[in-house]
Amino acid sequence: MFVCTYVLLASEEPSVAERLDDITKILLADPHRLIRGMVGALLWGAIEKSASFVDQFGDSCSSPVLQVVGWRAIARAPELLDSSRLSRVEWRARFQGLLHHADPSLRAAACRSAHVFEAQNLLETLLQDGNDSVAAEAAIACLQMNVGEKLANVRVLWISCWKLSDQLSSLKGIFKNRSEHRLARWIRHLALAVPLGQKDISRLLEILPSRLALSFVLHHGDANYLRWVVSQFGKPESARLAGWVWSSMTGYDLEQNGLVLPDLEKDGGASSVTDELDPGLPMPALQSIVAFGTKPDSDVALFWATGPSHETLGQILWDAPQALRWIAIQRASVATLKPIALSIKSSFWKQQSEMVRQWPQALSVLN
Repeated sequence: MFVCTYVLLASEEPSVAERLDDITKILLADPHRLIRGMVGALLWGAIEKSASFVDQFGDSCSSPVLQVVGWRAIARAPELLDSSRLSRVEWRARFQGLLHHADPSLRAAACRSAHVFEAQNLLETLLQDGNDSVAAEAAIACLQMNVGEKLANVRVLWISCWKLSDQLSSLKGIFKNRSEHRLARWIRHLALAVPLGQKDISRLLEILPSRLALSFVLHHGDANYLRWVVSQFGKPESARLAGWVWSSMTGYDLEQNGLVLPDLEKDGGASSVTDELDPGLPMPALQSIVAFGTKPDSDVALFWATGPSHETLGQILWDAPQALRWIAIQRASVATLKPIALSIKSSFWKQQSEMVRQWPQALSVLN
């Protein structure tokens, strides 16, 4: 979906409209799986061409799925509106029409794009929405925009996460996959917002699937849960992921410190679920890591607790895995009480240009 849409955006042929119809039919057949590919392509494409697509998608006559595509693109790249044929006043009128739309996916999309229109006061009603997805997205938006009482917003998001976690055991197939993906997003934001030492975290970890629970601990960053991370090394679906989370939180490289097991899969041994889900990550050696200790490196601990310094943030953004880059951006935004002017999901060229401007010292160190 990403490739087809991106190629279409770059095309100068007169059949663009017909090809867009073909791509749209495919998207509508499985929107939950494909929608992010189209949004990503709009963010990577030439802004004038992407803006013309967003103009179409943002029209209330478009299907709800295409409208969600348009509003998610706007949420991630507000500059699309500068190249739109519509005025900001017209876009704001469209936005306000989403707030009471019958389709909850569009109300949720409104939450994601509220920051573009500085619509903080409009989010409070959506916190009380009867649909958990809308309420959760409203809470995330309020937390990101520092709107209302933080603990009240955390509570709304916590309840949504708890209810969806509780439902997972009764879901199967594609419905379970969709719910897990939605919950993974909520968990990341909840983990960043929950105060350290919150007593109910252990209960939440118990009902979450192991991989989602590991994501929570990674984003939450409380070193007191490192022992719990080590306890996940024996889980067949998450052993390698648990090792990576431990390494990320402590700052100690597993392979450099000899804390890995031999790769049995390469030697012809039977593979497990973690081999298929996390190819390339080393298998952590439980006994060696227990003997090694779980005290994190001080610089890493400081990053998790208070957010990275400007210099450290630059080094992370140039050199770290994408998951840690996202956490660093979020932590730095909270620490400075203002969003960092960099989208880590935009094209490489846009990111490189912005990082050279903001963190040239980090680049010189890496070089």
